[in-house]
Amino acid sequence: MRQSHALTLCVLAALAAIAWAGNTHYYKPDLHHRANRGPRRVQTLPKTLAKRVSNGFGLLDDSQVKYHNGIAMGWLPDFTVSGAVNSINNALDRPMSIIGDYVQIYALEDEVPTPLIQIDYHLGNVSTGNTNTQPVYMISLMPQAGLEAVTPAVIDTVVNKISALNTLGVTVWLRYAFEMNLGPEFHAWSGTPDAFKQSWNAMYTAIKEGTTDTYMLWSPNVDVNSEPNYMDYFPGEEFVDLYGISLYSFAANSRDRNDALIGTEFIETFTPFYNLFGEHPIVISETSKPYNYELNGYPSEPQPGTAVRNEAGTKVDWLTQLTSVVTKSAFPNIIAVNWFEFLKNEEGMTVDFRSLTGSSRVRNAVAAYLSS
Repeated sequence: MRQSHALTLCVLAALAAIAWAGNTHYYKPDLHHRANRGPRRVQTLPKTLAKRVSNGFGLLDDSQVKYHNGIAMGWLPDFTVSGAVNSINNALDRPMSIIGDYVQIYALEDEVPTPLIQIDYHLGNVSTGNTNTQPVYMISLMPQAGLEAVTPAVIDTVVNKISALNTLGVTVWLRYAFEMNLGPEFHAWSGTPDAFKQSWNAMYTAIKEGTTDTYMLWSPNVDVNSEPNYMDYFPGEEFVDLYGISLYSFAANSRDRNDALIGTEFIETFTPFYNLFGEHPIVISETSKPYNYELNGYPSEPQPGTAVRNEAGTKVDWLTQLTSVVTKSAFPNIIAVNWFEFLKNEEGMTVDFRSLTGSSRVRNAVAAYLSS
């Protein structure tokens, strides 16, 4: 066991050495870029974990990690905020089921200092070293130089890195080139259906051949047009393990308002996607109910709206739409929901997406709902 552990650490060390349309998320490409600046010191690597018994797709069961009404609960924390991961877990009665991360990949020659170094920065927060609490690691992999730069050599680098994570006992959901059905003004890899499918299929094939505990999560952005464009970017059932979607709750008439929900937003926007893919395991890959402030006006200058004094209530309302018994019954193949846990300046506002790392009032209300 010690020799195996030492070998795993050597492999990772060597790898490190050589190596967001309808309900559109109005995130510019630099949002996730900025979000990925982690601590400038590589975390101490955890001990190798034994292969663990899973509830499916690497998820532990609800006696070990956080579920609500049969739905695994995950978060995409802001790793630049010290203690964010612990703050989320400390607010819950059990640790999060899934921890999400945004990881950039470039043309190989442009990588500085080493490919996929963000994984090394964040690994100490991702890996618990405990088979009974280890979350699934959802990596949202961002081809920042465009799909054409994802060469076979780049794919090999991704496979090697993720294989090393699997060896450490970390199950990976690889959310490659997510929200690909948006226009190119949103992501360097968006808006080109044929190029996306070709690149996805190449990545899928290599991941399946070169890793042991990794699932490919195909994850477009919600499209509320009368004829959604999902199928244009669908690579085929044989190339998809998990079916995901980015789906946020925004005010019906203006994103910059803080309005109460009417209670059917999720059903109305999600049903077309579920009608197409609901026979498969479905993940709400990325979601939130943002609360808006004047630019740099957090926490004292909220934007107007019918819920201007009820941030906690609207966020709990959205969580209820996502994870209630009624929702699980209507959409039984939803297996997971992941909350985007960031405070960001964008579109001339300060936007609070957070559920458990922001105000104590919101945190207490969300935690109370999730423990009910």
